[in-house]
Amino acid sequence: MKKTWKWPPYLIAALLILSFGSCEEWGQMDPPAGTDVYPKKEKVAEFNFDTDEFDPQVMQTYAYSGGNVPEIVNDADLGSEVLHLNGGYACFSNPMLNSSAQRAVSMTFWVKQAQTLDESTQLPLANDVDGALVSFQNETGTQRMFITANGWLKYEAVDGEYEANNPSEARTGMLPNDGAWHYVGLIVSNDGYTVYVDNEKKVEKNESSFDFSKIVQFMASVSYLYIGYGSDAQPGEMWVDEITVYRNEIGTSEITRPGTGGGGSNLPGINFFLTTEGGYLDIRAVGYCPYIQNEGTRSIGAADNTAAWWTVFSDYMTVPDENTLNWNFTNYTNGSANWCNWVIVFTNGKERDAEGYTEYVVLRADAYGWGTYYNAANMTHNYNFDTFAADMNGAKVQLKVTRDGNNVTMTTVTTTEGGTVYNYDYHFETSEDIEDLGVFLTCEGAHLTFESEDVVIGEVFEPGSYLVGATDCTAGFWTAFSDYSTVQDTPYPFTYIFYNYTNQSANWCNWILACTTEAERNGEGYVEHFILRADAYGWGDANYNGANITSSFDWNTFTSDMNGAYCRIILVREDNRVDMTAKTRTADGRDLGDYTFFYEGL
Repeated sequence: MKKTWKWPPYLIAALLILSFGSCEEWGQMDPPAGTDVYPKKEKVAEFNFDTDEFDPQVMQTYAYSGGNVPEIVNDADLGSEVLHLNGGYACFSNPMLNSSAQRAVSMTFWVKQAQTLDESTQLPLANDVDGALVSFQNETGTQRMFITANGWLKYEAVDGEYEANNPSEARTGMLPNDGAWHYVGLIVSNDGYTVYVDNEKKVEKNESSFDFSKIVQFMASVSYLYIGYGSDAQPGEMWVDEITVYRNEIGTSEITRPGTGGGGSNLPGINFFLTTEGGYLDIRAVGYCPYIQNEGTRSIGAADNTAAWWTVFSDYMTVPDENTLNWNFTNYTNGSANWCNWVIVFTNGKERDAEGYTEYVVLRADAYGWGTYYNAANMTHNYNFDTFAADMNGAKVQLKVTRDGNNVTMTTVTTTEGGTVYNYDYHFETSEDIEDLGVFLTCEGAHLTFESEDVVIGEVFEPGSYLVGATDCTAGFWTAFSDYSTVQDTPYPFTYIFYNYTNQSANWCNWILACTTEAERNGEGYVEHFILRADAYGWGDANYNGANITSSFDWNTFTSDMNGAYCRIILVREDNRVDMTAKTRTADGRDLGDYTFFYEGL
């Protein structure tokens, strides 16, 4: 059976902003605060460099000791004039001074760092992660906030200090050392900060131990915005372009890398499948996993369950036709009312503050809803409302949204800490053709937690229900295969999640990943772009390059480490390039380090 995953490439998980229309609807049931200010997204400034000169009243340039003053140059890759910094920096009057921050300050910009090579080996060195990409500072420079290519955010001001992702402690790999242009989206909100690079969420910090509204207001009120200045280290050579500053959170349209929308879907599809030799695979999930690249526990809402209505949101998911969104999470509530729990929102795919935004259906956990296509007759549940509020605290929720054309079905199975199982279902059909079905979660007087692999747009499987290879680990090479998955562009990382078992007779007796043309194995037009074994070995067509493999396995223990290991193969395709990251956790809970590979030339 072939499973085809064809999405418009402009779709991506994003933090979006608030809907005044929805607040009005809620106000009909619950008195509105009355004093709240609607946090509307607004572009406050845009700096392009499409001129040989720049107005000195807008931008001033300076050189570090022994460095060069920044200059405007033509860049062939972007096809435009850009700002080149090589031992210098640029200063702007802070454009936020003409606006007022509410919940966030956001930025987008293009950046390219010069690739540095080891003189003896000519291999790439680590890129510059200490020098500031951008910073906000007061007039004397005694108070500052900066961020670097490691996602290192540091804040020092009279009202407190904060720091995360210091490269001396951890490397995030936010920007690769490849000498290429990358598109960065930065959101600093009252809850923390998030960084997107080329449509992918690379850094996400949800903070409850520090009041991030201090940083937001600082960014909106200090005098200067700097490029290439602000940390204690002088940045390396880099180029920047199209610096844009926004009031409040930006969303999909701003975060999506310009120039990528629409092109990828016209490229030929590629097939992925798994096989094994001397082992077997117990597959648990196949599909798009929006959070998989950032491991750890995610949270929607503050841990003290104080979230007010319509203030905290999950990333915005888009469910394509003939697909299922699977979302497992733990629900916590302050127990003050039945509606102090999770809420799911179905939309027409537009951002919450965008023109034409429509809420098809909004459903609360307590079997109540509203919206254009809401009909109470379409709902079933077996809740016991005498104990519901207490039951939902700490309850495990398995939520599925299945789309078949204009028909949408939601099913939830909730298991309370006491073992009670609740079933809650709803279905609706739109009278209009659904182009993009948008889905997101919110909550009130509650918070939701989940792991990075608990969100899958695709298929999930019960243990033992989808096996590749015989359980006695006798599979011969190229004899047992998973179904094909055809991928064009990946708005979210495409992921295989499975348990790997091996007879331990050789390092290669483990999983194998194949990337081929969109054709049946050994049929007409079938070409193997690359084949990767679990033991960091591979082969492929003329574009395959084994030097693109990195791993840090201990070969003395590798065969035993892989038996019963929990594996996640993460695939990102952009145009003619595929990046693979394999994450492995042994049966006794040890992480083996990332195994990576990239292929160019599809």
